[in-house]
Amino acid sequence: MGDYRQLRVWQAAHQLACATQLATQQLPRGYSEAAEQIRRAALSIPTNLAEGSSRRRDADYARYINIAIGSAAEVESLLTFLGDCGALPREASDLLMADVLSIRRMLFELRSAVGGSPARRPQAAPSDPEPTPEAPRPSS
Repeated sequence: MGDYRQLRVWQAAHQLACATQLATQQLPRGYSEAAEQIRRAALSIPTNLAEGSSRRRDADYARYINIAIGSAAEVESLLTFLGDCGALPREASDLLMADVLSIRRMLFELRSAVGGSPARRPQAAPSDPEPTPEAPRPSS
């Protein structure tokens, strides 16, 4: 694998991590644990892409991509929580959510490109579907 910084998905994930850091600095008192957790999860996405790209085998790289997909799902869940609780302004939450959904799609595509398939899960619960297309972003 070449320079991970050239990957569109890494660039988008890096920007998401920066935006998440800035957005969560404004959270009201009482949300410090959620703020730290979402920051770590957001930073985990580009970090796992960087680490995985240094692996020699595609299967190893796919494993790190899967971890990044899990981190993106964690960010999505935490954004939902912070938005629903009113801790994060709806506009900020919506913009970050659109970004994380776009990143998840790119991660699924990257995983397919390196030959990694999703891990098989028992069918007791629905499998993790690929995210649905988000609504168009309002122009600023």
